[in-house]
Amino acid sequence: MAKLRFQVVTRRQGELPIDHVVNSVYFDVLGVGPGSEPDYQALANDVRDAFRQRGGISAGYGCEVTCYDMADAKPRPIKATAAWMFYVNANGESVPREVSLCLSYYSERNLPKYRGRLFIGPWNYAVERPGLGQRQNLTQLATALGAVGGANVDWQLYSPTRNAFSKVTNGWVDDEWDTVRSRGLRATLRQAFVTNE
Repeated sequence: MAKLRFQVVTRRQGELPIDHVVNSVYFDVLGVGPGSEPDYQALANDVRDAFRQRGGISAGYGCEVTCYDMADAKPRPIKATAAWMFYVNANGESVPREVSLCLSYYSERNLPKYRGRLFIGPWNYAVERPGLGQRQNLTQLATALGAVGGANVDWQLYSPTRNAFSKVTNGWVDDEWDTVRSRGLRATLRQAFVTNE
């Protein structure tokens, strides 16, 4: 078995690295014995394609996936990368970066330390609540993540508290947007002023 972490970075061309939107997903590759390795590149491509299919993303955004083997010592070497970008010369539309839709998932029972979340955004929608289309979009992402690598690869959640992995079995998407304040843009300049008192 091989436990892999895929760092998925959604970004616009030219933005500061600190402003990138980052999610991590984990997989267990079964049947990998001593002296053999999983096909890191094929798995990275699968994860990229799962995130790439997501609708509602602003046209100028792209995605980069980086694969790490959790068995490697820190700092872990990169095993594979996969990327795509919609329009290479675009900076994307102005959308609320902090607005996300939460894909919640768990292993067997919905208990603390056995559940996880992916905060997916930004979204190119101006609606009060995410509709059926947006919610189905994320359930399709979950289905695509469950299919990564075929039958011998399991989507996992990783609990740092337990320092353990568990197979993802269930999940949901609700009809409320989530605000991820850490995804707001960082300041690049400051306009000062002085009062005349």
